[in-house]
Amino acid sequence: MEDESPAFPGYDTVARELGSLNIEFNHLELFIARCIWELLDHFEDPNLGSLITAQLSFKAKLDLLGALSKYRIREDESRSSLDALVKKAAEAEAARNRHFHSLFVWFQNQQLPIRIKPTAKREKSLYYQVERIDTKLLHDLVRSVEGLTEQAQNILEELQRLSWTKGDVPRGPD
Repeated sequence: MEDESPAFPGYDTVARELGSLNIEFNHLELFIARCIWELLDHFEDPNLGSLITAQLSFKAKLDLLGALSKYRIREDESRSSLDALVKKAAEAEAARNRHFHSLFVWFQNQQLPIRIKPTAKREKSLYYQVERIDTKLLHDLVRSVEGLTEQAQNILEELQRLSWTKGDVPRGPD
Protein backbone atom coordinates (compact mmCIF):
# COMPACT_ATOMS: atom_id res chain seq x y z
CA MET A 1 0.00 0.00 0.00
CA GLU A 2 1.35 3.41 -0.98
CA ASP A 3 1.73 6.06 1.68
CA GLU A 4 -0.93 8.69 1.17
CA SER A 5 1.04 11.61 2.56
CA PRO A 6 3.90 12.69 0.30
CA ALA A 7 4.79 15.43 2.81
CA PHE A 8 5.46 12.75 5.43
CA PRO A 9 6.97 9.65 3.82
CA GLY A 10 6.32 6.53 5.86
CA TYR A 11 3.46 8.17 7.76
CA ASP A 12 0.87 5.51 6.92
CA THR A 13 3.25 2.70 7.85
CA VAL A 14 4.06 4.23 11.23
CA ALA A 15 0.41 5.12 11.87
CA ARG A 16 -0.73 1.60 10.96
CA GLU A 17 1.80 0.00 13.33
CA LEU A 18 0.94 2.40 16.16
CA GLY A 19 -2.76 1.70 15.63
CA SER A 20 -2.11 -2.05 15.66
CA LEU A 21 -0.04 -1.68 18.83
CA ASN A 22 -2.89 0.17 20.52
CA ILE A 23 -5.47 -2.45 19.56
CA GLU A 24 -3.28 -5.40 20.51
CA PHE A 25 -2.42 -3.79 23.83
CA ASN A 26 -6.14 -3.34 24.54
CA HIS A 27 -6.61 -7.07 23.95
CA LEU A 28 -3.76 -7.85 26.34
CA GLU A 29 -5.22 -5.56 28.99
CA LEU A 30 -8.61 -7.26 28.67
CA PHE A 31 -7.14 -10.74 29.20
CA ILE A 32 -5.07 -9.49 32.16
CA ALA A 33 -8.30 -8.14 33.66
CA ARG A 34 -10.13 -11.41 32.95
CA CYS A 35 -7.40 -13.35 34.76
CA ILE A 36 -7.95 -11.05 37.75
CA TRP A 37 -11.70 -11.67 37.56
CA GLU A 38 -11.08 -15.41 37.55
CA LEU A 39 -8.84 -15.20 40.62
CA LEU A 40 -11.44 -13.21 42.54
CA ASP A 41 -14.28 -15.08 44.18
CA HIS A 42 -16.61 -13.69 41.52
CA PHE A 43 -19.25 -16.41 41.40
CA GLU A 44 -21.50 -14.59 43.85
CA ASP A 45 -21.36 -11.43 41.72
CA PRO A 46 -19.89 -11.71 38.20
CA ASN A 47 -19.59 -7.90 37.92
CA LEU A 48 -17.23 -7.71 40.88
CA GLY A 49 -14.11 -8.20 38.74
CA SER A 50 -15.15 -5.53 36.25
CA LEU A 51 -15.96 -3.14 39.06
CA ILE A 52 -12.48 -3.57 40.52
CA THR A 53 -10.42 -3.56 37.33
CA ALA A 54 -12.30 -0.79 35.50
CA GLN A 55 -10.57 1.94 37.49
CA LEU A 56 -7.08 0.42 37.57
CA SER A 57 -4.15 1.46 35.43
CA PHE A 58 -2.38 -1.31 33.54
CA LYS A 59 0.46 -1.31 36.08
CA ALA A 60 -2.03 -1.58 38.96
CA LYS A 61 -3.74 -4.50 37.18
CA LEU A 62 -0.38 -6.26 36.86
CA ASP A 63 0.35 -5.63 40.55
CA LEU A 64 -3.07 -6.98 41.54
CA LEU A 65 -2.73 -10.01 39.27
CA GLY A 66 0.69 -10.81 40.75
CA ALA A 67 -0.61 -10.47 44.31
CA LEU A 68 -3.75 -12.53 43.63
CA SER A 69 -1.75 -15.29 41.97
CA LYS A 70 0.45 -15.63 45.03
CA TYR A 71 -2.64 -15.66 47.24
CA ARG A 72 -4.80 -18.05 45.21
CA ILE A 73 -2.55 -20.35 43.15
CA ARG A 74 -0.72 -23.11 44.95
CA GLU A 75 0.84 -24.84 41.91
CA ASP A 76 4.33 -23.44 41.36
CA GLU A 77 4.19 -24.07 37.59
CA SER A 78 0.95 -22.15 37.13
CA ARG A 79 2.14 -19.31 39.30
CA SER A 80 5.53 -19.07 37.57
CA SER A 81 3.93 -18.84 34.11
CA LEU A 82 1.65 -16.08 35.40
CA ASP A 83 4.61 -14.28 37.04
CA ALA A 84 6.51 -14.46 33.74
CA LEU A 85 3.51 -13.00 31.91
CA VAL A 86 3.27 -10.11 34.40
CA LYS A 87 6.99 -9.33 33.97
CA LYS A 88 6.83 -9.41 30.15
CA ALA A 89 3.60 -7.39 30.10
CA ALA A 90 5.23 -4.67 32.24
CA GLU A 91 8.14 -4.53 29.78
CA ALA A 92 5.71 -4.33 26.84
CA GLU A 93 3.85 -1.48 28.52
CA ALA A 94 7.11 0.46 28.94
CA ALA A 95 7.90 -0.05 25.25
CA ARG A 96 4.39 0.96 24.23
CA ASN A 97 4.53 4.07 26.42
CA ARG A 98 7.82 5.14 24.81
CA HIS A 99 5.94 5.36 21.52
CA PHE A 100 2.57 6.69 22.67
CA HIS A 101 4.01 9.44 24.85
CA SER A 102 6.41 10.77 22.23
CA LEU A 103 6.44 13.32 19.47
CA PHE A 104 6.99 12.15 15.91
CA VAL A 105 8.89 14.58 13.72
CA TRP A 106 9.50 14.22 9.99
CA PHE A 107 12.53 16.01 8.63
CA GLN A 108 12.75 16.87 4.98
CA ASN A 109 14.09 14.08 2.77
CA GLN A 110 13.69 11.41 5.48
CA GLN A 111 11.66 8.29 4.86
CA LEU A 112 10.69 7.78 8.50
CA PRO A 113 10.19 10.09 11.46
CA ILE A 114 12.31 10.72 14.51
CA ARG A 115 10.72 9.90 17.86
CA ILE A 116 11.35 12.61 20.45
CA LYS A 117 10.35 12.25 24.08
CA PRO A 118 10.92 15.33 26.22
CA THR A 119 11.33 14.50 29.91
CA ALA A 120 11.87 16.71 32.91
CA LYS A 121 13.28 15.03 36.00
CA ARG A 122 14.64 16.45 39.19
CA GLU A 123 18.04 14.80 38.69
CA LYS A 124 18.49 15.60 34.98
CA SER A 125 16.29 18.65 34.44
CA LEU A 126 15.01 18.74 30.85
CA TYR A 127 16.34 16.17 28.42
CA TYR A 128 15.18 14.54 25.21
CA GLN A 129 15.15 10.92 24.19
CA VAL A 130 15.65 10.92 20.43
CA GLU A 131 15.63 7.93 18.10
CA ARG A 132 14.93 7.15 14.49
CA ILE A 133 11.77 5.08 14.10
CA ASP A 134 12.43 1.53 12.99
CA THR A 135 9.15 0.20 11.62
CA LYS A 136 10.42 -3.39 11.80
CA LEU A 137 11.03 -3.02 15.55
CA LEU A 138 7.62 -1.41 15.93
CA HIS A 139 6.06 -4.30 13.99
CA ASP A 140 7.96 -6.79 16.19
CA LEU A 141 6.59 -5.06 19.29
CA VAL A 142 3.04 -5.50 17.96
CA ARG A 143 3.71 -9.22 17.35
CA SER A 144 5.22 -9.53 20.84
CA VAL A 145 2.10 -8.04 22.43
CA GLU A 146 -0.02 -10.44 20.36
CA GLY A 147 2.04 -13.31 21.81
CA LEU A 148 1.55 -12.00 25.35
CA THR A 149 -2.20 -11.81 24.74
CA GLU A 150 -2.17 -15.43 23.63
CA GLN A 151 -0.25 -16.37 26.80
CA ALA A 152 -2.75 -14.44 28.94
CA GLN A 153 -5.62 -16.22 27.17
CA ASN A 154 -3.99 -19.61 27.82
CA ILE A 155 -3.49 -18.75 31.49
CA LEU A 156 -7.12 -17.64 31.73
CA GLU A 157 -8.24 -20.97 30.28
CA GLU A 158 -6.02 -22.78 32.78
CA LEU A 159 -7.54 -20.79 35.64
CA GLN A 160 -11.02 -21.60 34.35
CA ARG A 161 -10.15 -25.32 34.23
CA LEU A 162 -9.46 -25.24 37.96
CA SER A 163 -13.27 -25.24 38.18
CA TRP A 164 -13.51 -23.25 41.36
CA THR A 165 -16.93 -23.22 42.84
CA LYS A 166 -18.37 -21.10 45.62
CA GLY A 167 -16.61 -22.00 48.85
CA ASP A 168 -13.97 -24.00 47.00
CA VAL A 169 -11.64 -21.13 46.06
CA PRO A 170 -8.15 -21.48 47.55
CA ARG A 171 -7.55 -18.77 50.12
CA GLY A 172 -3.87 -18.09 50.54
CA PRO A 173 -0.78 -20.28 50.56
CA ASP A 174 -0.81 -23.61 52.41
